[in-house]
Amino acid sequence: MRQFRGRESIYKRQEANIKECVRAKTIPDFIKNPKKWVYYSLSDVTPDQMSDATNTATALAFIKEMENRESSMEMETEFDDTGVFKKPTFQASKTIKKIEPKPDEKAVFKGNKIIMPEYVVGMTKKKERKTRTTKKETEGSSDETKKVSLKLNHLFDEDEEE
Repeated sequence: MRQFRGRESIYKRQEANIKECVRAKTIPDFIKNPKKWVYYSLSDVTPDQMSDATNTATALAFIKEMENRESSMEMETEFDDTGVFKKPTFQASKTIKKIEPKPDEKAVFKGNKIIMPEYVVGMTKKKERKTRTTKKETEGSSDETKKVSLKLNHLFDEDEEE
C-alpha cells in the first residue's frame, strides 16, 4: 500500500458538482400540474386571527361542539324504543382488587446481588384446592340414579336397550 501513496488511481472518478448532488431530481406535482392545485392566500387574515390564543380558543370550541354532538346522538339512541339490541359492554369493577404476587416467590435483585427465595430440601409445596359450590340434594335417591345413569351411559349398548 505504501507504493501507491501520493499517486493518482486509474479508477478515480471526477468530483461531482455540488449543485447536482443537492438539487432535487424530481419536480414537485404542484409545479408539474398547477391545474390540480388551488392557491390559497392569507392576505385577508389579520395577525390577531393567527395568534396562538385565538387558535387554542377555536380548537377548544370545536372540541366542545363535537362532545355536544356526541352526547345528543347518545340521548337520541337511548330513547329509541325499537327492537334493536346492542352488544353488552362490560366494565371492570373498581372494588375488585388485583392479586399481587408474593414477593418471596421470585428472585429479587438488590444492589449487585440476586436474592433467591428460600427453599427447604424435602419439603413439598402445599397445593391450594379450589372449593366447589354444590347444590344440596333435595330429592335424594332420584338424583343419585340420574347421576349414575349419566356416568354409566357409555357402558350400555344400543342393541340391549331395544
